[in-house]
Amino acid sequence: MDDMPKGRESGPIERVFKTNIPRRDKFLSRLFGLFSEEVVRTWCAYDASPYSDLGRPTLRDPSSGTWSTLDFTFQRGEGNSRKVFAGELKCELEYNSYKYLRLADPGQLAHHTGQAFQLLRRFAADPQCLNLTIAGKAHRADGAILVWGAITDQGRDAVMEATGLTDVLSVEAMIADLNKWKPEGWARLINDRRQWSNALFDYLDGT
Repeated sequence: MDDMPKGRESGPIERVFKTNIPRRDKFLSRLFGLFSEEVVRTWCAYDASPYSDLGRPTLRDPSSGTWSTLDFTFQRGEGNSRKVFAGELKCELEYNSYKYLRLADPGQLAHHTGQAFQLLRRFAADPQCLNLTIAGKAHRADGAILVWGAITDQGRDAVMEATGLTDVLSVEAMIADLNKWKPEGWARLINDRRQWSNALFDYLDGT
């Protein structure tokens, strides 16, 4: 993946989603949120990606029965070197005056109080404390990975140290990779959503 900005510097994602027109930024953030998971899956599907996606995992606490289904199961390597990780996407680009757009410190995780995210954090700290299944089939897993909209090097390192996460990835870097690799699935994802959006606005203006 491409190098990440250091500190709180702006990158390509801010140039699109953080302008002096908050209504615009909110609209684009919500629109992107409709398919941001597909960006991650498209990135995982390409041969050059360090991770593949095995599907949506369910984490379950065997003692309490508490469970949640997360966004991804990342796999790295094959055979004896194969590692599996539960993964969750947090891509809040405009929310709360862009406070969570770029991950710069562990404190930005605190407002995610939902059960799924809390289970992810428990799993990151101790992968043996929860059971992981995909479509009902049990899998041995080695940790957890967080995907954020954009990150800094320092933020990534600090979050991994504070939480035990195996990796912290960014959608911003994935988009840069996909535009460099230019896989067929990426062009199809963009073109489909461009056509669908155009069809809506053509209808609205009577075209």
